[in-house]
Amino acid sequence: MKRKERDHVVKEYSLLAPEYDTRWSFYIEATTRETIARVSLAPGARLLDVGCGTGALLDKLTQKFPQATLVGVDPVPEMLTVARGRLPASTELGGGWAEELPFADDSFDTVVSCNAFHYIRQPVEALHEMTRVLRPGGELVMVR
Repeated sequence: MKRKERDHVVKEYSLLAPEYDTRWSFYIEATTRETIARVSLAPGARLLDVGCGTGALLDKLTQKFPQATLVGVDPVPEMLTVARGRLPASTELGGGWAEELPFADDSFDTVVSCNAFHYIRQPVEALHEMTRVLRPGGELVMVR
């Protein structure tokens, strides 16, 4: 994605961050429910949420899988600020784009993307990155 497009996305979601969960509550509830229904995590498993936004999915995953290690990545600092306010300190959050994930190969047992993939301008590159950081035999779950 070009720098100008990235700047536009960050600017738009920076402004939306404080009210994002309220504005899109029905959609968030439905898609997080469908994502969680498709995830199974063993104790100690590592999960990456690509495009974690305000952390709504990670919050529910924390409740369902308290023994898992949860990590979220999102390019919008203001969205991550909201996520940090709702998630336990043990949840790792960081900035990054789906097309350039800042993690080593084979780092996660599960990679999820909920409510984010339709914003990705380079879907082939993003899928390559998601599978690159996924351990062999791992699980990729995407819900639009």
